[in-house]
Amino acid sequence: MNDPQRPLRRWHRKLSRVMDRGGSIFFLLWLAFWTIGVCFFDGCAVLLLLKNVVAQSYPSVQGEITSSEPAGSEGSAKWRVQFRYSVDGRGFTGDRRTFSDGNFSSRRQDMHPFAERFVIGNPIQVFYNPNDPCDSALDKTLNGLPLLMGLFFVPFNAVMVGGWNWTRRRILRIQAVPVRRDGTRWLVTTTNGQPLVVMLIVAGGLSFASTFAIVLCGWEENLFGLAVTWGVLVGVSVGAYWHTRSLVRRELPVLILDDDLATVTWPESNDVAVLSLSLSQLSGVELADQPANADELGLAPDFVVRLIFKNDMEQPAHRTVLCTPNGIEATALTEWLQEWISRSPSAERRQS
Repeated sequence: MNDPQRPLRRWHRKLSRVMDRGGSIFFLLWLAFWTIGVCFFDGCAVLLLLKNVVAQSYPSVQGEITSSEPAGSEGSAKWRVQFRYSVDGRGFTGDRRTFSDGNFSSRRQDMHPFAERFVIGNPIQVFYNPNDPCDSALDKTLNGLPLLMGLFFVPFNAVMVGGWNWTRRRILRIQAVPVRRDGTRWLVTTTNGQPLVVMLIVAGGLSFASTFAIVLCGWEENLFGLAVTWGVLVGVSVGAYWHTRSLVRRELPVLILDDDLATVTWPESNDVAVLSLSLSQLSGVELADQPANADELGLAPDFVVRLIFKNDMEQPAHRTVLCTPNGIEATALTEWLQEWISRSPSAERRQS
């Protein structure tokens, strides 16, 4: 009986290989540019935070307000302040309200207090950098803006870390393979759980929602609130990582490959008995479709990965490793098993 889905699944496997390999170069180029941009803005956030911390020790002098007016178009929630001051007999001018956010506020409720506080001609205390007196501001209070800036960039960092994690797994040829490392053993499982990916998704989603809520509520400068938000973000993300990791480690493997012992073992399960083979008994790996009468047998039209070996009677035999509807996963596992077998000491001895 002919299976009408067999050509489609074979075409799917070939297309998966082409797309997987053809897009890798483009992805790496994009990831490199993305990483450069993200690291640049991360550096800006870190420098801004350090600047605010160091500014706590800056000295101050008496200055004078020279300009105080709304900035931008009519109805804009921005306020411009300019001032002048002298350090060691040298005159300087400045226009920053704080060392974090420049000379304006984006919150309309701050407009009236600014108008009352910053009156032209009034004396004002000016804080300045003793190593660079032109670096000055009217307020050196440590606020939450650097933390907000870092919070905003968390999703971009999550994409960057996730991309390099994918690259690492691709180099190890396990990017789509449901395996995990356990000491000297590789454990093949039915699911490809990745705790790091879950942590990055949780961190990115929480940071995006938190940034939106903080800006909407006007808490951009609330240092305590931003610090608490970061604490919750880190705690929940780490918790998601360890929870996913515990779930993955509790999943029973369907195949165990031991690098040191050079053995392949099918653990005992409900429907199969335990079976352990040495690598010298293995003949290869087979990627096959379910039989044409899979529907009649009650089987799903999955891809089946099998190991071919010689039994104790030196007769050819095979045993299923994984059955999955995911063609990319099945192809990747097949190629990974073939490479693992070929680089084993037993395979090298057989070739010699």
